[in-house]
Amino acid sequence: HVLREVKALFPSTYIHLGGDEVAFGSDAWNNDLKVQELKKAEGLKSNKEVEAYFIRRMADSVARINGKIIVWDEMVDAKLNKAQTVMMWWRHDKPEQLNKILEKGYQAILTPRLPLYFDFVQQENHRYGRKWGKGFNPIQDVYNFAGEQLDSLGSRRKQLLGIQANLWTETVTNTNRLDYLVFPRIAALAEAAWTPGKQRNFDQFSHVLKQHLALYKEQGLYYFDPFQDSNPEPVVMKKAHKQYIDSPN
Repeated sequence: HVLREVKALFPSTYIHLGGDEVAFGSDAWNNDLKVQELKKAEGLKSNKEVEAYFIRRMADSVARINGKIIVWDEMVDAKLNKAQTVMMWWRHDKPEQLNKILEKGYQAILTPRLPLYFDFVQQENHRYGRKWGKGFNPIQDVYNFAGEQLDSLGSRRKQLLGIQANLWTETVTNTNRLDYLVFPRIAALAEAAWTPGKQRNFDQFSHVLKQHLALYKEQGLYYFDPFQDSNPEPVVMKKAHKQYIDSPN
């Protein structure tokens, strides 16, 4: 019933089932009698296999309402139907996951946290937002994303549906902050999506972007200006300033 309602509210072929960042170290898995009964009944040897079983059952339910699923790259070993599944590669530090996705014949969307998570800061001196150790996501990295790597995929390139940026909103407390994180990196994302790596020229893009910023200003957007510090970084919270540092380990 839930999936039918989701499909009615959002009339798309695809429903995203997630599947990322599950904490298997929790005692809840081992203390839950229903989980233990399921493992015994279905011959599941680990909690990871329980998750995969759940995702497969959910995928079957989506298929029964003529839908397909999207899942994160952790689900590459879940034995999902290739014809019904698209996988999102998000862990930039695990390129082997993308290779495995393509080797197994799945279609993929590329959305790695570096450089395509727009909740990450854009300059080293920005205080509000996420970093990966010392890594962050400047507009040049977005523009240059995986150009040569994608061009080298050969026939597997056809399995890629495209690229996607994500903006998780823990630090987005107002529209100014939203604008600041999205614009103009969204323009660099568009260029990276439709321009082959060998044809990209960041200097040329920067020249055009300087003119494009005037359109943002005309629309009242509080954009980040990579050429001059015209718009200060919006504060996340008045009383507590917090920087989110993700561990690269």
